[in-house]
Amino acid sequence: MKRFIIIKSIAMLTVAISAISCSIKEDRTPCPCWLGIDITSCAEHAREVTLAGWNGTRVFSEKVAVADYPDVYETTVTKGMVTSTAFCGLRESSLEGSRILIPEGKQADQIRAHAALVDCTGESARDKVELCRQYATVYLSMKGEEDVPNPYDIEIVTDICGIDITSLSPVEGAFRFAPQSDGDGVWIFRLPRLKEDTPVTARMILEGSLIDELPLDSWIRQTGYSWLERDLKEIYIGVDYAAGKVSVTVQGWEEGESMDIII
Repeated sequence: MKRFIIIKSIAMLTVAISAISCSIKEDRTPCPCWLGIDITSCAEHAREVTLAGWNGTRVFSEKVAVADYPDVYETTVTKGMVTSTAFCGLRESSLEGSRILIPEGKQADQIRAHAALVDCTGESARDKVELCRQYATVYLSMKGEEDVPNPYDIEIVTDICGIDITSLSPVEGAFRFAPQSDGDGVWIFRLPRLKEDTPVTARMILEGSLIDELPLDSWIRQTGYSWLERDLKEIYIGVDYAAGKVSVTVQGWEEGESMDIII
């Protein structure tokens, strides 16, 4: 009888220990990962930055003041691979899910953004934000006969209307923007990050009628300009109708490249 009781007690103790062990495992499985994000370099470009994490859906999102996090911004995420994103410069565009979209009739905002796939399968993970230029400022100069004011209006047309911040890749859609001349035949406008083969046209309009279409993408491409650069460079295009020439200069932060094209 005693032997039966002892055996029964041992069996119950084994079940209890197993239950406790299982309980511990179940409690630990959903434990989150602490993700630390270094945003100190953002101070060079903005006072505030929007941070977000994605693993198929958005797992966190917050607009923060850079000065409030001199060391690191921390948040918890479900363990797994997480795309860490950051951006600043949103003005006239709209944020729809993970896409920043430019309204038709507007130019690209001065968006700087960062995206990195972070391994958050452990207890903690870290990301360092580096905001890169996702727009290119274009200076288009039109020169006709001497002392004759440029009578044209210009409309810029392409088929990229935004950027997906989780991949920093272009979003297809209609883009139309009519920049204003500075009075000396120079039009300044911003394009979003494009695909390498995206067509970009400057439509020359006189009194409401289309006079000519300038293949800006072809001219830019001939300089070796790449839309895959981390920081997009400024572009200077000079069109001299009197001489029948186009000059294109690609200007980075310190270096420049130029070439002349006969039209």
